[in-house]
Amino acid sequence: MFRIERLYRGFVYRVHCFFLTIDPRIEMARCYHKVFGEFPDFKRPKSFIEKIYWLQLNTDTELWSLCTDKYRVREYVTQKGLGKYLNTLYAVWERPEDVDLSSLPKEFILKSNNGCNQLIVVKNKDEVDFKGVLKQLRWWYKHPFGVSGGQLHYLKIKPCIIAEKLLPRQEGEVSLIDYKIWCFSGKPYCILVTFGRTKSTVNIALYDLEWNPMPQYIKSFGHVIAKSGESISKPACLEEMFRISEILSEGIPQVRVDLYNINNRPVFGELTFSTGFGYFTDEFYQKLSDLTILPSSSAV
Repeated sequence: MFRIERLYRGFVYRVHCFFLTIDPRIEMARCYHKVFGEFPDFKRPKSFIEKIYWLQLNTDTELWSLCTDKYRVREYVTQKGLGKYLNTLYAVWERPEDVDLSSLPKEFILKSNNGCNQLIVVKNKDEVDFKGVLKQLRWWYKHPFGVSGGQLHYLKIKPCIIAEKLLPRQEGEVSLIDYKIWCFSGKPYCILVTFGRTKSTVNIALYDLEWNPMPQYIKSFGHVIAKSGESISKPACLEEMFRISEILSEGIPQVRVDLYNINNRPVFGELTFSTGFGYFTDEFYQKLSDLTILPSSSAV
């Protein structure tokens, strides 16, 4: 069954590649229509997702590619004077075949630098199935993230594999709590919190800047389970998280700054420019759209 699933996923990937080769708007429109039941307006964008598409197609997204790269984004964060918030980097390899676990500590995390949720948690390297790990890494290299949905900035990233410190979870949590601060031209607007992540599901909650829950704007969609958020405590370092987000998002029309709270200290996760969609109400997406100011007023 696993082999059949891989063959099917490979076939679907090739179909998406075909659409992308003809015109990336075809692949973007396919995903948009699947969720919203209509096709996006690429020329006169009104919705939040349409504006993200417009930015991808009509502006220089070199910074997107740099900051989406899990390895090179470290340069950006350091240049912004925030290097102390980076997770510990153990190693970086250009190819799956170069990966060497011998120099790594007992536990660590492996990541592809050009993907989303492409990571392998290793709690004891002496027990790891290295052949299985290598097979997974090769799959990621052969099927780069970004093809599905036409997320073009991912496809401009030179792939590599990085090993980082495995961050500790809070007691009782099955996964790290991820604080995703949505920013617009350097100004934080809200905090999306993801927690309880498993292979098949993830819980989400939404808060304003005063840590008031906003469950009325989120909904369950696909593998996402909407939560009111009462169980998530306000981080003691939230104001510090806001300061980090303001610095990293300065001059960028819209970006999500993803952070972790480790022992009341922020740790940088990643920057997200093309968010997944379908998890919020139309009203909330319109709020995000209103906050996203495109470079040229003639585009709207």
